[in-house]
Amino acid sequence: MGSVLALIQTASELGLISALTVIALYLSYSMLNVCDLSTDGCFTLGATVGAVVTLSGHPFLALPAAMAAGIASGFITAFLQTKMGVNSLLAGIIVNTALYSINIAVMGNSSILNLNKADTVFTKALDLLRNTPFMEQYKLIVALLAVVIIGVLLALFLRTKLGLAIRATGNNPDMVRSSS
Repeated sequence: MGSVLALIQTASELGLISALTVIALYLSYSMLNVCDLSTDGCFTLGATVGAVVTLSGHPFLALPAAMAAGIASGFITAFLQTKMGVNSLLAGIIVNTALYSINIAVMGNSSILNLNKADTVFTKALDLLRNTPFMEQYKLIVALLAVVIIGVLLALFLRTKLGLAIRATGNNPDMVRSSS
């Protein structure tokens, strides 16, 4: 029975982490009606940058740095679509393909980074929750907190003037031209 619960917990952790990608896809597909395939590459770029920043001794700066890297790669996709006139599907494929090489360069020409001995947000949470009833669920708690915080921040952002403009743009060509 314990292995089944461990399996459910691990699946929940991975699902919560993948939920961040789903949020990005929701924005591009549902609100903007744009088929953006670069989210996979942006996600791995964020993971790569986060790992490098963590290995540099700054685990709490890893998430903002990863988000900044993802935003930068998203700007490249948006530039290809809006200013260069590249089809959204093709722009996503181009950026996604380019990000594979960029990820290797960010990791110092290595294909893997070892975080086993590094201080991460997860190890800090384990230290914080040690000797509590929640000690076994520390990864799940960190992932849940990250998704909730990002979800709340996104909801607040979408209520701003810029967020409303993004939601209104959608499939409206006149709005796209006026905001580009």
